[in-house]
Amino acid sequence: MPHTRFLRGLTYVSQTGELRVKISKKQASNVLSSFLESNCLVKVPGEKDLMQVRKW
Repeated sequence: MPHTRFLRGLTYVSQTGELRVKISKKQASNVLSSFLESNCLVKVPGEKDLMQVRKW
């Protein structure tokens, strides 16, 4: 059974007023810069392909 993942991200409001999330590229646990730049966690269910999540 695939496991749920949590990715670090940055939420922002687009020019059209929509709430958007940009997934941090560096997700390794030893990369502290992505922790500093993030303001949210994105929950990705285990059955989702991570490459599809990153494309938007």
